[in-house]
Amino acid sequence: MNTNTPDSGVLTLVGGSYHEICQHPGYHDIFGSAGRAASALAHLKVPVNFHTYADDSVAQVLRERAYFEGFDVDIQPIARSILFHYEHGLSEPKIYNAPPALMPDIRLKATNVLRYGMLEGTAVVDAEYAVYDPQNVSIPELFEQNGSTAKNLALILNRYEATTLSGQPGLSAAEQAIYLFNQGHAQVIIIKQGPAGALVCDNGKISTVPAYETSHVFKIGSGDA
Repeated sequence: MNTNTPDSGVLTLVGGSYHEICQHPGYHDIFGSAGRAASALAHLKVPVNFHTYADDSVAQVLRERAYFEGFDVDIQPIARSILFHYEHGLSEPKIYNAPPALMPDIRLKATNVLRYGMLEGTAVVDAEYAVYDPQNVSIPELFEQNGSTAKNLALILNRYEATTLSGQPGLSAAEQAIYLFNQGHAQVIIIKQGPAGALVCDNGKISTVPAYETSHVFKIGSGDA
């Protein structure tokens, strides 16, 4: 699929939309990282063009949500949307309905792109400004690995992804970020560190963002937030 979005005031968002089911406490919604981002950005009044894979039932939910929340959605059809099943809010999910083979690439050319890694396939983007979150618990890929290009790039990583992408397991988070910056992978690297907050490497300069106290913890979607 090829889509061009010339409007520099629009954020082009591409990534997965998944069932999220939790037994305790009982919860079932359709979000995934990109689906959650589309809703959050729409509530912030950001013009969003959202691109994703979805089956018929998930596509219907996304189109209705897009109508009421005020974003545009473009769907690449698949046979069955992926389901993440959690026994409780802090458990590791079981993943169902992963396709036997990768779906055709989603190809996008736009000024501003937020790209998430996906289980069903990949998004090849050509952007002026891009933010990339690999979202891969096994083998995260570098932004440019699938042919994507961006004049200005920011990476959003967890510690595992940073270590895997740098190939330097003995380094601290700050050293991982500096290494990725020095290798020319991105101008900005953000490494999420859970309760330790986040580390930010902006053109080689390191700063930190603290974690904030909350009275309510629900892990599902917390990394997206």
